[in-house]
Amino acid sequence: MVHVPEEHAYAISVDGEEAGFTAYAELPGYRIYFHTEVDDEFEGQGLASRLVHAAISETRDAGLRVMVTCPYWKKWLTTHHDFDEIVDPVTLEAVEAVRAAQS
Repeated sequence: MVHVPEEHAYAISVDGEEAGFTAYAELPGYRIYFHTEVDDEFEGQGLASRLVHAAISETRDAGLRVMVTCPYWKKWLTTHHDFDEIVDPVTLEAVEAVRAAQS
């Protein structure tokens, strides 16, 4: 797993080949995770879960909070409550930041 800040993403590789990523937008004090994708050939290996865990751990270590609009993140967080203290409800400002990041 590698943080690619210039792309506002974290990427995961298998044998040197990029297998997936999770993308985020930023607001002061926050990362808003909005999209996670693993290539079809790498599905079923737990890569998305490892990617999300690494990304949220680094985000917490950086002293930032998290908002999520990504369906995968929302589901993942329902079974990983050790991060509840840094996850906040999505705000209108966060939705606008995601829209801007996607354009």
